[in-house]
Amino acid sequence: TTTTTETIPLSRYGGRRDLPPETATGFFYVKQVPIVEEDDDDPTANDGDNPNLRWTLVDPEGCRFVGLGVNSCGPGQDDKMYRPAFERRFGGSTRAWAEETRRLLKDELGFNTMGCFSQEELFQNDDSLRLPYCPRWNFMRNYKNQRRAGPYDIGKHPLPVFDPEWEPFCHLHAQTHVTAQVRDDPWLLGHFSDNELSFHEQNLLPRYLELPEEDAGHRAARRFMAEHQIDSPDQIKKPDNAAFALLVVQEYYRCVHAALKAVDPHHLFLGSRFHGRVTGQFCTWYGAAPYVDVCSVNYYMRWTPEQAKIANWATMHPDHPRPLLVTEWYSKAQDAESQDNIRNKGGAGFYAPTQADRGAFYQHFAMNLLRSRHVVGWHWFRYSDYRDNVGIVNVQYDAYPPLTAAMQDVNRNVYALSDYLIRQPATPISGHETWTQDNLPLFMDDKIIVPNDKKKDDEEGAKGGSEAKHDTR
Repeated sequence: TTTTTETIPLSRYGGRRDLPPETATGFFYVKQVPIVEEDDDDPTANDGDNPNLRWTLVDPEGCRFVGLGVNSCGPGQDDKMYRPAFERRFGGSTRAWAEETRRLLKDELGFNTMGCFSQEELFQNDDSLRLPYCPRWNFMRNYKNQRRAGPYDIGKHPLPVFDPEWEPFCHLHAQTHVTAQVRDDPWLLGHFSDNELSFHEQNLLPRYLELPEEDAGHRAARRFMAEHQIDSPDQIKKPDNAAFALLVVQEYYRCVHAALKAVDPHHLFLGSRFHGRVTGQFCTWYGAAPYVDVCSVNYYMRWTPEQAKIANWATMHPDHPRPLLVTEWYSKAQDAESQDNIRNKGGAGFYAPTQADRGAFYQHFAMNLLRSRHVVGWHWFRYSDYRDNVGIVNVQYDAYPPLTAAMQDVNRNVYALSDYLIRQPATPISGHETWTQDNLPLFMDDKIIVPNDKKKDDEEGAKGGSEAKHDTR
């Protein structure tokens, strides 16, 4: 008989209580545990990557926990797109919205975490509403506007991590925002430092050299060239850019890690949500691993999670293997376009015919994540629609039943599924791991899941870029 999460007793945080408890620290942490419960604990379980062990989150009560989150969990009542329905449905009350939303997400659908960009403060004044949450502190995005040398465009220019004021800024920023109330909150799952920073190594040294000569980044690039006997920019090779990019990643994470842990040694540092081309770089994972507790990745452009790639990401640094949290992914559907607000013209998620197909994608992707011993959870992007059909609910706050039924089936059985799937061969349930947004139509049973850019080719003759996303968080 298969046990489901509806019969497995859960802690107040959503962790499973049917297994012998881990150490209860009062805060979330991560640990490697045996894949087969009958195995004895390995005394070196957290010293390296062991194929007989899997990573898990552990909740404050010592219960193993799979993080099932929803991003951008907020009512949006100040936006004209949501305001009429918010007033009509909730009488203008954020408390009424929070009560209904928690019932939907936690009680009905089995989600247990508020992901990035959420308004967790709306759930914090009543223990009956509380859910684990993951704030994002925007270290770099705040620093770029406060530099002594003036505002800095981190989209156009490389990251200013070599500025002498960067490290003290990180400490002041952490001291200001990570208050005692935050530091002591057991419901805080962990900290995101930023979102989708441009750690691109391509032409990185020349980009730093384009900065003014007095800029600290320019000087750092010149020092690197001198140390590596590179006499002029035209001698810079691809490995030189990659080696310098590693220094950039390390400096960013070293400073943020030191600042966060100085004010909050208890909670997890969840990284900065890697995305796009940077996920294919050695420097990204190797540079971050010594400083983060969990590596976070916004995982798009793949129909099926790539098991070998996930394992490589998690173990890139042999001395610091790290678990992964998938912090964004979604699909949108054509049948939502009958709503006036839905355009489906942007974003990186797959484009499907119907809400049922979105639900099938959720199940397919989530269950393949559960096959990985390196993944400790996922966060769906996002709670509500905006211009694209990315939400669990539309702008009237009505859920999409075919999608939510599929989510419920996985989420409320997540621990039983996890126990089963982790023991299965690491191959796709269906489909093919190498299918991408750009190369093939994707099949699910007898239906074609059309990549978003293919739809736009048909409609407009335009092909979307692989890094473009409609960011309406």
